[in-house]
Amino acid sequence: MAPKRNKRIPGLAPYRKPAPPGGPFADLPWPQQQAAEQLFWKFCKRWGSDLPPWRRGILTGVAKRLAVNPLGPAWSRHMFAVKGGKAAQRRHRRAGVDVMALARAGKVSNRPKTAQKNPVRHLDL
Repeated sequence: MAPKRNKRIPGLAPYRKPAPPGGPFADLPWPQQQAAEQLFWKFCKRWGSDLPPWRRGILTGVAKRLAVNPLGPAWSRHMFAVKGGKAAQRRHRRAGVDVMALARAGKVSNRPKTAQKNPVRHLDL
């Protein structure tokens, strides 16, 4: 039988860690503590009153990770590239083009001319 919502699981009691005395960000240097606190409260504000203990734990961990290792411009460029790649795939699917077939054909085109069986079609965008 599954445990009821928001009830503690007694079998997990030996594995629980006690709360740190200075709060969840006490092990960070002071500037990172401030950044983590700001991020944590920003995340809590987004969730409003829907903050069960497990979600608070996740938000604490994310805030701590972002305070210690902030995201840089490389991450932003990577996300834009991912978004562009997904948009291109969506556009190809709507046009009815099998992108994977074109990719496989591209691999075939790199082989010596004697090994080519099918001519390579290129997609005009």
